[in-house]
Amino acid sequence: MSAHNVLENQLVADHTLVPPSSGATIDVDRSPALVQVAVTACKLPVPQVAGLRLAIYNNAGSACSVTMLGGGNFQNNDGGTGTTLSVDDEELVEVISVDNAGTLQWKELAETTSVS
Repeated sequence: MSAHNVLENQLVADHTLVPPSSGATIDVDRSPALVQVAVTACKLPVPQVAGLRLAIYNNAGSACSVTMLGGGNFQNNDGGTGTTLSVDDEELVEVISVDNAGTLQWKELAETTSVS
């Protein structure tokens, strides 16, 4: 199998995930990935490896509360932890999976509010 077009294949690949229904789990099966949520609550699985990148865009009309399956914690930009990640309406939040002292968790990289 030739590797001559691997980078081009990654560039043109579909990076969007299936939007979750209310309270359902976001199936993170590729990285980088983008998911558009239109619900007020959903869940993220505990990451299986470090280095996965996910962007969550909310257009539900209200904040979306994201929790981690298994009661895991999120790291915020300040290094603190919490059990819930809030994604406000019309906001894009980017997270990356990290290994924190042997525990895999999602760390918030950036928040961007859209200009209306």
